[in-house]
Amino acid sequence: MLLRPRRRELGDSEVPGLELEPGQTPIEIGFFAVNFAADESLRYQFKIEGYQGDWSAPSEQRIIAVSVAPGRYRVLVRAVRDGVPSDRPASVSFTVSLPVWQRWWFVSLLAFETRTRSCCTSPTTERDLIGRGRARDTD
Repeated sequence: MLLRPRRRELGDSEVPGLELEPGQTPIEIGFFAVNFAADESLRYQFKIEGYQGDWSAPSEQRIIAVSVAPGRYRVLVRAVRDGVPSDRPASVSFTVSLPVWQRWWFVSLLAFETRTRSCCTSPTTERDLIGRGRARDTD
């Protein structure tokens, strides 16, 4: 699934507030940095706040595939040149929503409906009610 938030400018270092439904994972996040020195190999590190706590090992990987449970996440990416990471990482923040059947309002509605059915229905039949009425009349 490719997410396309509003058009971003080249050089943006932050993409905030993406909202995903449960079926929209995994997602891929691509990134790059400009490297003007031809003799250096630019590497990248990333971490996913809310999923994994540590920075990855520096690598040439420029795409991250993320498949996560419902929750809030922030992906941080930084360039590493000559073993020195950049000062300010780029970030993408997103939220994966709960499935409908796990949301508070659905669970409340289901509990209310179950309670209503148990209170309003009983195994007594019309014949039982008539029989009880006749028993009272004879007393």
